[in-house]
Amino acid sequence: MSAKDVRNIVLLGHGGSGKTRLAENMLAMTGAPAVLDYDAEEKKRGISISLATAPATYKNVKINILDAPGNFDFAGEALSGIRAAECAVLVCGAKDGLSVGAERAWKMLGKKPRMIFINRTDEDNSNYQTCFDALKAKFGTAVAPIVAPVMDGAGHVTEIVDLLHNKAYEVKGGKAAACAIPASVKDEVETLRAELMEAAAGADEELMEKFFETMELSNEEIAKGLKLGVHDGSVAPVLCGSAATGLGVEMLLECVLDLVPIATDMPAEAAKTEGGDDVEVKFDESGATAAIVFKTISDQYGKYSLVKVVRGKITGDMSLYNPTTGNTEKLGRLYTIKGQKNEEVKEICCGDIGAIAKMDRVKTNSPSAIPRTSWCSRRLPSPSHATPAPSHPRPAVRRISWAPVSTASTRRTRRSAFSTTPRRTRSSSPAPATSKSTCW
Repeated sequence: MSAKDVRNIVLLGHGGSGKTRLAENMLAMTGAPAVLDYDAEEKKRGISISLATAPATYKNVKINILDAPGNFDFAGEALSGIRAAECAVLVCGAKDGLSVGAERAWKMLGKKPRMIFINRTDEDNSNYQTCFDALKAKFGTAVAPIVAPVMDGAGHVTEIVDLLHNKAYEVKGGKAAACAIPASVKDEVETLRAELMEAAAGADEELMEKFFETMELSNEEIAKGLKLGVHDGSVAPVLCGSAATGLGVEMLLECVLDLVPIATDMPAEAAKTEGGDDVEVKFDESGATAAIVFKTISDQYGKYSLVKVVRGKITGDMSLYNPTTGNTEKLGRLYTIKGQKNEEVKEICCGDIGAIAKMDRVKTNSPSAIPRTSWCSRRLPSPSHATPAPSHPRPAVRRISWAPVSTASTRRTRRSAFSTTPRRTRSSSPAPATSKSTCW
């Protein structure tokens, strides 16, 4: 497998917008098991708590789906997903309009490519057009629809027309299925496709010349122009559908293949040399191995680290230098993460995401045959909308410490004078607060 056969996307949005349901529908459509939100606490509360990773294979392309929690308490999990993905899919509810979570996720992305999926369009009180208008009013002309919804008298979306691939889908028997483009919207579809062609042509001079000559572009040429716009952030394609019925899910998969940049097209990653100098590591399928640990998981089954390969490839028999600890570590077994179930693999290629089950420290601190500059070392970026620190000092956090029991207090506490059982006392010294990600 090469980098061109891999896509990495992260699902972001407000809690309850249907991100996990959408991811599970994408997995089901590609024949993969739905294994997200498997933790007992997540099942109990009915929400996502940690970042979940699951691969789906669609038309011989591996799509790594990162499902991030929408609750603000777990914003760090969303940042980890953003760190590893090439593109984000902002999931919005059709009856919620522009939610706070969607607006916050947009700001967290910075210059990262993005798409928008307006979900739950089949529910009561849903309104696709109101939600779309709110997005466009907030984020400007970058928000561009590539779908034409067909609604019934109650405002529910029953059919959608994929303007990019010139296809139509409907809900039949409670599930999405392909259909002919409705005659009632053919004129509107032609007008919208012409606007889409013009927008795609504006991203490339060659496409612009052809469009002026023939006033027509093929589906591949439209996708090429839109992909350039998505990559530079000038276009945020808008799709819609329902994760419950699967309407719009196949269109989303098609757009991920055609519009999401591959890893080798992304900017170089920031890293540091052994001497602490800043360097840039470009995505490259050849050369010395370089990777980023964007999340470490520890549960009852053990401890493993999620990695994204920046350069070269990783195999299980490698010994690699970790600049965070200053040690050389021997890698253990490699896995493709599928929620609670993992599948062992022989290698992880450039641009792909996988997991290392265990890393053993090698006795020597030398980087072996791997140069010290070959590993990326970078902290997680802070969200661009982070609230500035208050001007007034916050009260010191009082930490609980342990102290031996006094013999004078044995009668009151009903303890033996010879007891060594400690009791809790309070100390006014503030607890140290650190926030540093584990990156290779």
